[in-house]
Amino acid sequence: MLDQDGYCVLVDFGFARVLSDSEKAFTVCGTPLYLAPEVIINRGYHRSADNWSFGCLVYEMLVGQNPFYSKSISKIQLFKRIVRGDYQIPDWACLSDNAVNLLENLLVVNPLRRLGGGAGEPTNDKSDQDIRNHAWLAEYSSTDLLHKNLEAPWIPQHDSSLQGLNFENWDHVRERLSKRNIAELQLTPSDQARFDDF
Repeated sequence: MLDQDGYCVLVDFGFARVLSDSEKAFTVCGTPLYLAPEVIINRGYHRSADNWSFGCLVYEMLVGQNPFYSKSISKIQLFKRIVRGDYQIPDWACLSDNAVNLLENLLVVNPLRRLGGGAGEPTNDKSDQDIRNHAWLAEYSSTDLLHKNLEAPWIPQHDSSLQGLNFENWDHVRERLSKRNIAELQLTPSDQARFDDF
């Protein structure tokens, strides 16, 4: 998402977890289009999985589509493409050599060889610096980005009262819902019992 100053903001950390340097996670969670291969095959993962997801986001921002998705692809086909690292940069995308190099080093199936994977050491404290120092990103100071000292290329127009005016109008849905019989929306006791331990 973009904040009111036009800066990217990461959101939706509902399943986020902090791992120690030597710890691996095994929970399969996340948006399928951005899952790293090691997450899909459940071999355990560390922060390098986030670097893969970052690579998917960079690809999507530069090319305008996800690297592994295509129309009418099944989830199984999607996962197979991800696990094989089966993506291509279209000729029409006209990416710089540095951008291509960044993508080719982030979308690496082996997490220990992935940029930011610590060159085989998942505990390398400088792994994020490997990405920050990449030629494609090096011209931007991460400190300036953090402190919003760089001019954003686009600043969203927003209502200062944050009433959601930048989103579609859903009044027609509210109107239909207001006409529903509340009794239809109630769960039966047997349906409710399914959620007792939830």
